[in-house]
Amino acid sequence: MKETGALDSHRTNSASSILEFLARNVRSAVGQRPAARSIVLIAAVAALCFGVALYYGASRTSAEREHGNHDWPNHGKDLANTRFQNLDQINPSNVNKLQVAWVFHTGVLDPLSELEASPIEVDGRLFITDGHDDVFALNAATGKQLWKFDGFNDEAQLAKFFLCCGRNNHGVAFGDGKVFVGRFDDSVVALNAETGKVAWKSTVADFHDRVAINSAPQFVEAGGRELVVISLSGGEFEIRGQVFALVALLHDAAE
Repeated sequence: MKETGALDSHRTNSASSILEFLARNVRSAVGQRPAARSIVLIAAVAALCFGVALYYGASRTSAEREHGNHDWPNHGKDLANTRFQNLDQINPSNVNKLQVAWVFHTGVLDPLSELEASPIEVDGRLFITDGHDDVFALNAATGKQLWKFDGFNDEAQLAKFFLCCGRNNHGVAFGDGKVFVGRFDDSVVALNAETGKVAWKSTVADFHDRVAINSAPQFVEAGGRELVVISLSGGEFEIRGQVFALVALLHDAAE
């Protein structure tokens, strides 16, 4: 399968070849008999229309690809965890002019809580978590809260979890119109990305066994299925590390 950029380049080159063909045939039509000249010109006009369609089709595809590249849909930007975005609106010549556009506070003041999440951005929406497993959807341009999914904000409940690395949640995954989050009680929850309502919930382990989830899941497509991949934390408690793959649509454990 060709990369989109290579395909666009091929289309543009094809359009250029068609235009060159057009120019040659128009020149060759000069001096020919009227009937032959008409056939050549008709063919040239048809080639021109096809070339223009190819050129503008390639330009539109490039614009669509560039627009889509504005998203940050995975923890680490992509499944290769490159943490790189190929944009240049902010560059060495203007980075010193950056100013605070807005500030959002999760409302968690727990001194044991940490904020270590990597925000996910899709279609102008930010999805973030805090140290109590709360999930927020924000307008990326204004910081306005769109919805909130409550985590664990009762101190008595929080004290029951075995959190080897502090009270933190490293973020969510996005896919198939859903936001996926792992929680301290070893459950994985799928939320409707538009409303924040629970689509499904699956518990993968028992937190009484000194395991918890505070890592960010990943949404992947493999073997013709869409999967949510998540792992357990708790190495300090000498637990057995495990990685789970859940079918994103039906939340069954993948074999």
